[in-house]
Amino acid sequence: LLGDGSAPPAALLMIGLARLPDIIKSMGHALGDRLMREAGARLQALAGDQPLARAGDAQFLLWLPAAGRAEAINLAFRVRDALGQPFVAEDASLDVAPAVGIALSPQHGAQAGALLQHAEVALFAALGLEDPVAVYSPEEDPNRPERLALMGELRQAIDGNLLEVHYQPRLDLRSGR
Repeated sequence: LLGDGSAPPAALLMIGLARLPDIIKSMGHALGDRLMREAGARLQALAGDQPLARAGDAQFLLWLPAAGRAEAINLAFRVRDALGQPFVAEDASLDVAPAVGIALSPQHGAQAGALLQHAEVALFAALGLEDPVAVYSPEEDPNRPERLALMGELRQAIDGNLLEVHYQPRLDLRSGR
């Protein structure tokens, strides 16, 4: 990626399988590895020649060079649909609860580290949605520097006994109560 702001449009999709850790705890690592291989094969069929990588125990990364927001969202929903089809194992139908977080370049960063971090934040946001696909939103990022600084300042104020509580009475203007 280019660090001078001239990065071409691109998207990074982080794909998570939310129920895979529970499946591994219940049915073992061998099955978990098999499900990841099958999920990888489903993803590769959608990705074509786009770079796809396993990013963790239950995550994949899909890099879409020259993709804009609409194209990334479209593919993310196709990914969700493909991975939302049950996996059959040991006479059981297993739902891995796929979710997709999207970070866009250069809007959300032109460096790989920033895009990876922002795609992961979007993935965590997607896990709580009915349609589990989310594009990174700086306003909703719990890890943004301003929020972390405010938390530090609040901790100092609490430790220094610098907070004061003021009560504001509520008044019903019609009745005067």
